[in-house]
Amino acid sequence: MQRLGIFGGTFNPPHFGHLHIAESALRQAQLDRVLWVPAAVPPHRQGQDLVAIAHRLELVKRAIAPHQSFALCCVDPKTAGDRSYAIDLLHQLETQYTQYISNDHGIEAADNQWFWIIGQDAFATLPRWYRRRELIPRCTWLVAPRRPLSPAATPAATPAAIVQILQSQGIDIRWQQLDLSPLDISSSQIRQRVGDRLSIHTLVPDAVREYIEEKRLYQSPNL
Repeated sequence: MQRLGIFGGTFNPPHFGHLHIAESALRQAQLDRVLWVPAAVPPHRQGQDLVAIAHRLELVKRAIAPHQSFALCCVDPKTAGDRSYAIDLLHQLETQYTQYISNDHGIEAADNQWFWIIGQDAFATLPRWYRRRELIPRCTWLVAPRRPLSPAATPAATPAAIVQILQSQGIDIRWQQLDLSPLDISSSQIRQRVGDRLSIHTLVPDAVREYIEEKRLYQSPNL
């Protein structure tokens, strides 16, 4: 049995903030592996600064290459678009990472323990997730605190308040607040700096920066 963490996102692009969260989850929840799952988005939903999934897969691959406990996961593109659901992703990963053990009764599947690494803002939306009554109890939810807010930003609901809402819906949840200081880095900030021809070397690993420069990503019109 393995302790596996799911870390999904657009990763457009991945940066040191993402790595900080994944490393904290790996250590604090004693995970065996963190599975990075870039979200594919159909062409009709691609925004002006959302690069193709092939680029984002390569960016994540490069970002996590030095980390032996991180793995890149490519889910079925038919269910990886904007109409895919977290429960479908979990089903795919459960199938992909099933291990079999031999015992006196023959060969049996060994159940893994699943952990979902999620930011505080996304955690606040759990009470509205599709098939949440099936999904939520099957994972332990590792909640990353929100990065520093601007004065005009709207405070997010606390994880404890969200847990109370879920309990009022009859849903039990196992969760843990990750103990980390969020880095003040965002993918939108990086895209803006690239578009403005400013340095991003302190925001992303060198391999990510080099790929962005090589492919001229986030530089209109070559998105």
